[in-house]
Amino acid sequence: MSFLYQAAKPVLRRTARGRLEKGMKDPAAYMTVVRARQEKPLPLEKLHLKYDFEERSAGGTAFYAMSGPKKNDRRLVLYFFGGGYCIPGNSGDFEFAHDISMNTGAEVWLVWYKLFPDASGYDIAKSAADVYEEALKSFTPENISLYGNSSGAALCFNLCVFLRKYRSGIPLPGRIAAHSPSMRIPPNEEEQAFMDKQDKTDVIIPSGYVNMYTDHPEIFKTGGFAEFASPVEQDWKGFPRMLVLFGKDEVFLGYLPGIRRKCREDNVELETFVGPGCHCFCKAGRLPEAGAGRTRIYAFLKK
Repeated sequence: MSFLYQAAKPVLRRTARGRLEKGMKDPAAYMTVVRARQEKPLPLEKLHLKYDFEERSAGGTAFYAMSGPKKNDRRLVLYFFGGGYCIPGNSGDFEFAHDISMNTGAEVWLVWYKLFPDASGYDIAKSAADVYEEALKSFTPENISLYGNSSGAALCFNLCVFLRKYRSGIPLPGRIAAHSPSMRIPPNEEEQAFMDKQDKTDVIIPSGYVNMYTDHPEIFKTGGFAEFASPVEQDWKGFPRMLVLFGKDEVFLGYLPGIRRKCREDNVELETFVGPGCHCFCKAGRLPEAGAGRTRIYAFLKK
C-alpha cells in the first residue's frame, strides 16, 4: 500500500468512520448534522471555475451536465454520488465525473437525487428515473451507462428495479458500473459474518452500519417501494451488463458473493474488480490505489 494511503487510514478512521459510529449510537443527532449538510448550498460559482458544466433539472431533480473536449455525442453516463442516501455529494464527485468524461469521451450527468429523511425510497428512485427519462430524449438506452458509488451504486440497481415495476415500457440502460454498492439491508447471515470479520480493516464503514436503517425506519423509508432496501433480491433477468468494484479492505466486499450468484441465476454479464484500499477507493483520485480501479471503470464505460 502507498505511503499516502497508510497516512490517510488513521485520519479516515477518526473522521469518516468516527461520524458513522456516532450516528449508529444516536441516529437522531446524526440526522441533525446530515440535514445541515443537505441545506448547505453547493459552491457552484467555484465549481464552475474548475469544471465546465451546465445546471439542469428533470422532474424537479437537479443534475450537472459536463463533457470533455473529445466528446462522444452518442454516449452518456449518469453519475450517482454516495452517502447512505442521506449525505449529499461534494466537490469530489464533480472531480470524478469530470475525469470520467475526460477519459471516456462521454457526457456525464451528475444527478443530485433526493435524500432521506424527507424523501422516501420511492422518491429517491423516482428522482433518478426522471433524469434517466430525460436522458432518453437525446441518447439511446444502449448508449446510456449508470455509474455510482456506495449508496449511489445501489441506486443504479434500484433505478432498474423501479423502471421494471413502475415504468415497464421504458427500456433499461446499457451498462452499470457499481463501486462499493450496499446491496442488501439488513445483510444476510453470510454477509454479516464476513463484515464482522472485516470490520477492523475498514476505515470508513463499520460492520453494523447498514443495520441502522432497519432499526430506524423513520430514516430509511421504503415508502411503497420495499424493494429499495435490497435490490439484489429482485428479478435481474434482462439487466444491463455490469462492472462491480470493491476494495479489499472494506466490509461491503461481503456483498460480492451474492451479486455473483444473482448474476449467474439471472444470466447477467458481470465483471468484477477487487482493488487495494477501502470503501469507494477509486473516488480518492490523489491516492495511487485509485488508479487501477479508475482505469477499469473508464475502459468498461467506453465499451
